[in-house]
Amino acid sequence: MEVVNSLAKLGYVRRCDSPTDRRAYALALTPEGEAVLDKATELVREHDARISARLSEEEHVQLRNLLNKLG
Repeated sequence: MEVVNSLAKLGYVRRCDSPTDRRAYALALTPEGEAVLDKATELVREHDARISARLSEEEHVQLRNLLNKLG
């Protein structure tokens, strides 16, 4: 709950009434939250590309298989 409160204070998410449960809230990304998520996704992809650039195609496949096995 603390994470959600922090994200709400930063203006990244907003609480909405749940359409299926009056006792609960649904969460929605705000435009600011979507922008931050897009930027974070871009940074992760750049980082992944940078650290995996030295791997061969066979090593990429092996890494993907191992990561899939973990979860």
